[in-house]
Amino acid sequence: MHGNQLHHDPQGMQHEHQLLRKVVQEIGTALAERPSRDSLVADLLEDLCGHMLAHFDHEESDGHFSEIVQKAPWLTDRVDNLRVEHDRFRERLDAMSRFAQEGDGSEAWRCEMADQFCEFTRVFLIHEEAENRLFQEAFSQDIGTGD
Repeated sequence: MHGNQLHHDPQGMQHEHQLLRKVVQEIGTALAERPSRDSLVADLLEDLCGHMLAHFDHEESDGHFSEIVQKAPWLTDRVDNLRVEHDRFRERLDAMSRFAQEGDGSEAWRCEMADQFCEFTRVFLIHEEAENRLFQEAFSQDIGTGD
């Protein structure tokens, strides 16, 4: 960051969110197939992990969250909560990836994997919406012109 110039890139973040949703949708589709292709699910989860970890890194380390706090310090607690959620997502993705790699393609495995992934997706979409609201609030805040 240079001085007070912020580098907020809503198009870049939107692109990352679209990419994540696309991979999430592909995994959901693969899990809906009967029989499930456990190797495809494992590969797609690995892709999702890579994309999601890069996305979290962009938000946390590349300054997106820091920019929010700099621009809107009253949002610090919400930023901190999102960071904690990132840690939980990392753990959840790791556990799901291991489960997918150990998958035998059975109906019981498919049902359990689908349940885990459905819950993950539900929480992820809520998280993503919270991020979007946070960015909008921080970067479209009208502080007035004093008139």
